[in-house]
Amino acid sequence: MRGTATPKGQPNRRMSKEERLATVRKQRAVIGAAAAVVILYLAVAAYYAGHFLPKTEINGVQVDRMTAAEAEKALQGAIEPYTLTVKGPLDKTEQISGEGLDMQVTGAPGVKTCLKKQNALLWIAGAMRKSAYTVDLTVACNEEALAQRMSGLAMLDEEAMYEPVNAKLNIRSDGTCEIVPEKEGTELNREEAEKAIRAAVGAGHKSLDLDPYITKPEKRAGDENLVSRAEAWNGYLKAAGLTYRVCGHDITLDGKRIASLLEDDGETVSVSRSQVANMVAAWKDQYDTYSRSFELTTYEGLTETIDPNGDYGYELNDEEALEDIISRISKGDNGSYELTYWHKPMFDTNNGLGGTYVEIDLRQQHMWVWKDGDVVVDTDIVSGLPVWGRVTYMGCFAVKKKENDVTLGDIEVEGYSTVVKYWLPFNGGEGLHDAEWRESFGGDIWKYAGSHGCINVPADVMPLVFENVEIGEAVVIYGDPYDESVYVRDSSSDSSGSDT
Repeated sequence: MRGTATPKGQPNRRMSKEERLATVRKQRAVIGAAAAVVILYLAVAAYYAGHFLPKTEINGVQVDRMTAAEAEKALQGAIEPYTLTVKGPLDKTEQISGEGLDMQVTGAPGVKTCLKKQNALLWIAGAMRKSAYTVDLTVACNEEALAQRMSGLAMLDEEAMYEPVNAKLNIRSDGTCEIVPEKEGTELNREEAEKAIRAAVGAGHKSLDLDPYITKPEKRAGDENLVSRAEAWNGYLKAAGLTYRVCGHDITLDGKRIASLLEDDGETVSVSRSQVANMVAAWKDQYDTYSRSFELTTYEGLTETIDPNGDYGYELNDEEALEDIISRISKGDNGSYELTYWHKPMFDTNNGLGGTYVEIDLRQQHMWVWKDGDVVVDTDIVSGLPVWGRVTYMGCFAVKKKENDVTLGDIEVEGYSTVVKYWLPFNGGEGLHDAEWRESFGGDIWKYAGSHGCINVPADVMPLVFENVEIGEAVVIYGDPYDESVYVRDSSSDSSGSDT
């Protein structure tokens, strides 16, 4: 059975009619008060839906409790004081003062937008904090006076402007590559800049950055292309120290030299084939001795220029050298290597002669055999008869064979045939051999009884020559005793002399 609860230990008692009415009246009073508060709160919110909250300012002007129309009107009128700060190239600033410009605010179209931004339902919280807005104004001014002010700005002086400088690559003295940062310029589009200043003044702005109208460097230090090219360039320089043995000379490529072999087309860096080819050609020109003249210090201490004849000496294999150098630089290889040759002498020193070679002076009709820097044979000889087809050619030649008991000549073809015990050919049919049929050597014998081009050596000396001269070693012949007539065919002279 429903009823009013009675405290434990107390007897049940019904609430009187008067008590029930009092309770109802209290409840209605509370509800009414709450409704009144809500109504009041909403009424204030409705007010601030059309008015700015307390502590609100626009462009520095207090607009508390103003309508949008009232606030706009408050912003109109003379702007005093007014200063526009203009930031230009190199972050330099200049100012335009509003004094004398007769500036008047004729409208503030952004005010209504500011009013819409505030939340009227939160007017209590909004009233407790300051709200500041900035809006564009519609400002009228003396355009002629403004134009004069702009003409006085240093940053708009076209004669003083200078272009920016792009970031670029620079090769240091040691061959390494660095990125030189860009340099900002002061060049800007004056027409667009002036238009922006007029717009800023016309909107009542206090500051303006002319950065959009400044001519900027097209390439900066962080440019991906510059960075990749610099890295590629310096990557090749890891080969600094690469050393080649070139014709007996050690040549080390330092960073500066390797840098001279690189090419940069603006997109990629690579080893230049033409530059490497030029370097190899220079090496050949400087160090090759094959079919080249070279200086020889003779037995007597004189300097003789050896004719560019013969087949002994260095001839660098320029084709393989080119590919080898490009490959090693590309891999950053800085080791030491020997190049390959079309022809290579026996030794690295003394133009490939070392201290072991045969020296023949045709003027003196004398021969010296050098072995490890010492003369082991010192003898007179007889060289070719000074007529066409029988002269002994000058130059530097390699010994081709070492043979015993060889028949030289063909009696039916060449008119002579002779057997020699020792035969060291060095230039076609020319060679060193014993001549036991001769009783004397040296002097002027060659002029009337010379050989067919060979070097005749005394029979008792030739075994020592044969013992000390090896295949591949050089025979150097100098001292031209002939006149030009011996190089002209003269059949009447072919019968002179018969010795080999």
